[in-house]
Amino acid sequence: MKQNERLFAAFNEAIQQANSELGVADPTEQYVCECSVQECLQRVTLSADEYLEARSAPLRFFMIAAHRDPAHEQIVRETDRYVLVEKRD
Repeated sequence: MKQNERLFAAFNEAIQQANSELGVADPTEQYVCECSVQECLQRVTLSADEYLEARSAPLRFFMIAAHRDPAHEQIVRETDRYVLVEKRD
């Protein structure tokens, strides 16, 4: 697992927590793609439930479908907005 994946997941957790503390009631939020591409800063739109599903396991990350690394990631869920993957290693 690459360092930037953990960093983006932590960054997204901070976004979610800040919105929760501020009482932001938007049904969807914009998060940073959690792929392994270090230069990537693309956004992924998730509902609160989708975000919680992603955080339900420590090796799960959400990303733009084209950024998935099939050699190291297995798809857990695929939508028209993102894929939720689980790291194999």
